[in-house]
Amino acid sequence: MPNPWTRIHAALAAPRGPLTYELVAAAVAAQTAEADDLDWKAVARTDEAARVELAKDLAAMANSGGGLLVVGVAESGEGAELTVAMSDIALTPQLEQQVLSVNAQRVQPMIEGVEVHPLPNPETAGAGVLAVYIPPSPDAPHFVGRPDGTYAAPRRNGPHTVWLREREIERAYADRFSRRSAEAERLDRVLNDTKEHLLGSVPWVIGAAVPRNPRASLVINPTAEHARNAIARGAELDHQTMWQDTGERSAHGQTLAMFYSSLVGVLRGSAQDPRRGLRRWVVRHEHDDLRVSGLTDDAYVELHHDGSVAFAYPPAVRAQTLVDQDPTASFIRLSFVEMGATSVVGLASAWAELLGVTGPIAVELAIVGRRDAEPSLLKALSVSTMGGFNFGEHVAHGSTALLQAEPAVSELLDPTDRDDRRATALQLAEDVVHQFGVGRLELMTEHNQ
Repeated sequence: MPNPWTRIHAALAAPRGPLTYELVAAAVAAQTAEADDLDWKAVARTDEAARVELAKDLAAMANSGGGLLVVGVAESGEGAELTVAMSDIALTPQLEQQVLSVNAQRVQPMIEGVEVHPLPNPETAGAGVLAVYIPPSPDAPHFVGRPDGTYAAPRRNGPHTVWLREREIERAYADRFSRRSAEAERLDRVLNDTKEHLLGSVPWVIGAAVPRNPRASLVINPTAEHARNAIARGAELDHQTMWQDTGERSAHGQTLAMFYSSLVGVLRGSAQDPRRGLRRWVVRHEHDDLRVSGLTDDAYVELHHDGSVAFAYPPAVRAQTLVDQDPTASFIRLSFVEMGATSVVGLASAWAELLGVTGPIAVELAIVGRRDAEPSLLKALSVSTMGGFNFGEHVAHGSTALLQAEPAVSELLDPTDRDDRRATALQLAEDVVHQFGVGRLELMTEHNQ
């Protein structure tokens, strides 16, 4: 679970850690009652009424700050007569799938990050309890269908479930829009803070990503090993996102082999010694100039403890004649924009995977011109090739120079899905490249006319 501390842990004064059958049994022995964030269910049913009830329970928990639903514990009586008892169920894949299916089909909008964990009884094969973790949902309010054909939003009220009134729904929507605004501000803050660590004498491709469900600040902080693994896994996902199923011997495969490399991957060596920062890990190439100025002129990554990431890379210009002709310009190789997009998407997905962060991730991609020569026009560079030969860089045909480019923003809905990663990276790259008046990408070419 993303946050391995639940009402059961609290009731038992247990330390953070995975939920187990033994912990559930101990909570039952202690006669732990239902609460806003804990719901006991005695049996697992599959009839229509049970599906309706399950959808209501999931939505109510999500609308009330999240919590835990445990199937296989019976509760009876009220007040002083309340009793709680273990009532093991048969643990089957079909039961797990039913929970996920009900969430996807009957809760609007679907609750992101729901996790289903079978907790087997070590003394009875095939039996145990089913723990369903419902995270706090930034998409609340969630609605479910009622028997009369209307939709309503439930919430928890202690051990009971009630329906939100109109004014409460209005407030819930206002809270959702406020969270969206705060998410955009967090994204801009991560990206702008990163700029402060970059040398101003070169242009940069910068990416930032923040999860919609940030990792809780009280969870044990990620280690240097997490950071090392994030760089390796990020480079792997970056490569998958760019290559997809492209054959190495195809014409496009030859283009990728010639011009693509994982920008995250260049930090594999430096990742062996990540540096601590303010609630984050920093990975960068160490050199004397950096130690003097505190600014870097090479690849740079931040891995925040809350699941956010930042990535920056300076797209070097190889055509010195272009620099000599226009020494104050900020030349941007368009292929590096594409590689920056796949790099930040791959890195954000890897960091979320390693930290157990679930749900959508907001992603931003920007290009920043030189700050030592103002105004420094952003100019797009392309590469001429023929027959597998590289004929060098040139200003992209028909392109327009820019004083500045608007950052591109997108949402990675499912970081575990390769196609979604590709679609997100493609949108980011197109939104940046198109600002130069260039309609064709060089590496991700599926939308080229």
